[in-house]
Amino acid sequence: MTTAHRPTAADLDAGDPLAPYRARFVGTETPLVYFDGNSLGRPLEVTGPRLAGFVEQEWGGRLIRGWDERWYDLPLTLGDRLGRVALGAAAGQVAVGDSTTVLLYKLMRAAVAARPGRTELVLDRDQFPTDRYVAAGVAEECGLTLRWIEVDASAGVTPDQLAAVVGPHTALVVLNHVAYRSATRRC
Repeated sequence: MTTAHRPTAADLDAGDPLAPYRARFVGTETPLVYFDGNSLGRPLEVTGPRLAGFVEQEWGGRLIRGWDERWYDLPLTLGDRLGRVALGAAAGQVAVGDSTTVLLYKLMRAAVAARPGRTELVLDRDQFPTDRYVAAGVAEECGLTLRWIEVDASAGVTPDQLAAVVGPHTALVVLNHVAYRSATRRC
C-alpha cells in the first residue's frame, strides 16, 4: 500500500466499531486521548452515581451486615461473570482481587512471616519500579536487608547470580519472568 492510499487516523476513527463507547467516559468532550496503561484511565460516567449508591445503601444502609449478605462472595461472583463473558471460563476459575501491587505486598508479607528469623529479601535492579518500592517497604517494616542483583535487563538473572546471593538468611526471592522495559522474556 502506498502512502497516498493509507487511511488517516481520522478515517480509522470514523470506522472504529468501538467509537460509540467513548461517550460513556468522563471528560471525553475534549479531544485528549489518554494512553497510560500503568495508571488510572478515565472513569465511566456511571462510576460516581454507583459509588454514591454503594456508600448510601450498601455501606451506610447495611453496615456490617453487608459483609455476610454480599461482600464476601463478590470476588467469586464477579469473577464468574467476568470470566464467563471475557474469557469463556467456567464458574470458579476466575476471582477478582486487589491490584497487582497490593497482592504483591500481601504475598511478600506472608512469605516473610512464613520464614521467621530470615533477614534478607533478594531482587534484581531491573524489577518494575513499584515492585522495588513494595520490596523496600516490606524490608523496612520487617527489619530485612535488601540484597540486590545487578542484571543485564535483556537477559535477566542468571542461575549463578542467584546462587551467589541466596543463602540461609534469604526470606524471599522476587524475580520477574518478563522484563518490563523491553518485554524480553527471561529464562
